[in-house]
Amino acid sequence: WYQRRVRVDTLRSKHPTANPMDVDCTFEGPIEIPDPILFNSIDGTLVRRAAKLTRGSAGPSGMDAESWGRILGSKHFRAVGTALCDSLATFIRTLATQDVNHDLIAPLLASRLVPLDKQPGIRPIGIGEILRRIAGKCLAMVLKSDVTAATAPLQTCGGIEGGVESSVHAVREMYQDPATECVMLVDASNAFNCLNRKSALQNTGVLCPSLHQYLKNIYGEPSDLILRGSNQKLKSAEGTTQGCNLAMDFYGVGIMKLINILKEQAPNCRNSWFADDSAGAGKTEDVKCWWDALQHYGPRVGYFPQPEKTCLIVKDPKKIEYFKSLFPGVHVTADGSRYLGSFIGTKNATESYVDTKVKEWINDIEDISNAAASEPQFAYSAYYYGVMRKWTFLMRTTPDISNLLAPIERVIKSKLIPALTGITTVSETLRDVFSLSQKNGGLGLQNPVELSDTEYNCSRSINEDLIEAIMGNSLDPFLHDINKIAKAKLQSKKTKTEQEQQKKFAILNTCGEELGRQIALTSEKGASLILYGLHPSLIKIRYDIKLDGRHNHLRDTLSNFLDVVCKDVVREPPLLPITNEDLPRGTTLKNDARRDISCRGFYTPLDRTFLDVRVLHSNSPSNAKKPLAGMYKTHENEKKSKYIHRAVQVEKGNFCPFVMSTTGGLTPEAACFVKRLSSKFSQKLSQSYPNVLGFVRRKLRFESLRTTLMGVRGYRKSKTIFQILT
Repeated sequence: WYQRRVRVDTLRSKHPTANPMDVDCTFEGPIEIPDPILFNSIDGTLVRRAAKLTRGSAGPSGMDAESWGRILGSKHFRAVGTALCDSLATFIRTLATQDVNHDLIAPLLASRLVPLDKQPGIRPIGIGEILRRIAGKCLAMVLKSDVTAATAPLQTCGGIEGGVESSVHAVREMYQDPATECVMLVDASNAFNCLNRKSALQNTGVLCPSLHQYLKNIYGEPSDLILRGSNQKLKSAEGTTQGCNLAMDFYGVGIMKLINILKEQAPNCRNSWFADDSAGAGKTEDVKCWWDALQHYGPRVGYFPQPEKTCLIVKDPKKIEYFKSLFPGVHVTADGSRYLGSFIGTKNATESYVDTKVKEWINDIEDISNAAASEPQFAYSAYYYGVMRKWTFLMRTTPDISNLLAPIERVIKSKLIPALTGITTVSETLRDVFSLSQKNGGLGLQNPVELSDTEYNCSRSINEDLIEAIMGNSLDPFLHDINKIAKAKLQSKKTKTEQEQQKKFAILNTCGEELGRQIALTSEKGASLILYGLHPSLIKIRYDIKLDGRHNHLRDTLSNFLDVVCKDVVREPPLLPITNEDLPRGTTLKNDARRDISCRGFYTPLDRTFLDVRVLHSNSPSNAKKPLAGMYKTHENEKKSKYIHRAVQVEKGNFCPFVMSTTGGLTPEAACFVKRLSSKFSQKLSQSYPNVLGFVRRKLRFESLRTTLMGVRGYRKSKTIFQILT
């Protein structure tokens, strides 16, 4: 009871009551009413797209993102789901253009309050209703450019691409500038919950009127915060709700008046903001003026700087005592400090910070390696989608750290890869293979030492214009050149692709024939690399298994697909008996012959098409010595020689051999069949062709996996009483 009481009191202290608006810290001017035509692009299609992109747990109602995504995006609900998407689009447009009675939408605005342990302290997170998040995502998609124009370049949290990376690069340049004497990195107390909401709404109305009406409906009145395990309700009356997907945009625009005031008070102090994380750099007197103005005006807009958590980085270590007297209560150092996930400071201090992070990541990799013994796929996913992303940001924002990441590479090679593959000693060649991307035959276990400098250079080139604008310290709106950024991204991608192709070419020139074949197999489009790796011990498939009769799941899946886009779909249809036809040698002449599937209207209307399905094992003794193209051609021709002439001359139809390997590869004719099937699906369901093609390929890949596992393990069934007793 005592701990629960303390938790409730702490959370209540994190949500202050509403404060009046300070007119001196608020933009003056009329609030323009946006033209409703701005929101015409918010329709049922956009709502469905936003629902598919929304992730997360449920709000107070108990409906999570997966449930809403299924209701709004699944074809099972047909016209009802489409009508609901259209109704939600109308509701979102109403929130964005009209005043809505708060009592009518109060349940929608309520949030489930969750305290996260910050060690020390807690961070209150409001988990709102999924519908509110879907609405916010739709608005963010439509009004992204408006928010960027209102905040950038000095405030980079307003949806601008590469904002956080640009802030880190710019502050590092400020620190390295010979004219800079000190850099101040400011930390504010409970910033998102303390922002003066009335001032922020007024600032949003002046700077970004298209977003104002929606935020007024959402934040105009206090909303309920429900804490599980307590019968007390808290109120969110000030600031933004942490967890709201428009919180960053609202905070970024709402704090712009403070940034303008600081610019007027300290015009020579260069500064950069990412949400509440602010930095000021320049001459000592300029930074002092900026800091004094921030302490004076900040609390008036709900921004409370914490001197004890604020760091002042000085260039001259001999003046530390002087700076401590000039900035009382502020932590003064000549080494540096962490900033937005990177580090600003001297080379030695940066290396020390990176070493500390590397030790943490090594522990994570070792934990994953231990889990890989029993759950290899889970361990691979945890590493690839979780741990590996941790140092990617550091590589993109911190220069010259490739040698510091060598311990990570050693642990990957000595522990993670052996745990995933069963290979006790990993050669340099195999390590290079595993570092390749999945589409090039690897497992995506990148070498951070090789990748570090490339990632940093790519980040600098993509964000070059925004970095320059931040360094210019101007309040003029930032002109976001989308085409230039797209070209820089394309060039960065091209550079990485060329480097990987050169690496793959070098591997193929030095590795043996067997490994080269394995790389070719796993490079095929559709190959399941996580399950079928470059070493047989990753998944033990016996070379002498017989897959005849085990392809029924693949046949049934194709049949279900054809049921949607074709007519007269039949499984295992009998062929017409042969009369006086003169058929070539090798053609099946049995009168009771059957094919796997037949359908009408696949290639041309009313024409009948026959399919015969085969699943082959690429590394079986009969296939292992053949080149891939020759292996696929042999199996295709074998099917054709048996059935194509009978299908054309006797049945007056078409024939397609559908041959798939256990690694997920398709023969040329099967690949063409899948593309044709996806095209018909796309037209029938009014869905994007690339999305449909990807879905069909994934579905077939899973059926290939099921077929292979049945060949390895057989069917599982319960033991009979007789078997148990004996």
